[in-house]
Amino acid sequence: MAAIDKLYCYSKKDFIIFYQWCIKFDHMCQKETQKSIMDFLYTDLEHYDTTFSSYVFGVPVANFPNSIDMWLLRHCPVEWVRSRLREQHSSYRLKPRDIALYLDCGKA
Repeated sequence: MAAIDKLYCYSKKDFIIFYQWCIKFDHMCQKETQKSIMDFLYTDLEHYDTTFSSYVFGVPVANFPNSIDMWLLRHCPVEWVRSRLREQHSSYRLKPRDIALYLDCGKA
């Protein structure tokens, strides 16, 4: 896959939010796509800081297959991820009824 298909992150805070969401909903991704979202992440919370210093234009954090891209578009509430995927798949139009964001409502 070309570099344009990769997902880049520009802050550790954003990466933490996305990574934790991926952990929480990986079982749903596996159920719906037969693929684990975690298998396609390039780094984890422990190694993100050391990776970041090597990249001035953001850290490449993942290169998902199309099935996971589409799953994320339908279910991921993390705005920078959704924005990047809409950019990558600009010809793909989701109807509002097809979007069902998986939110982490368990936090008080």
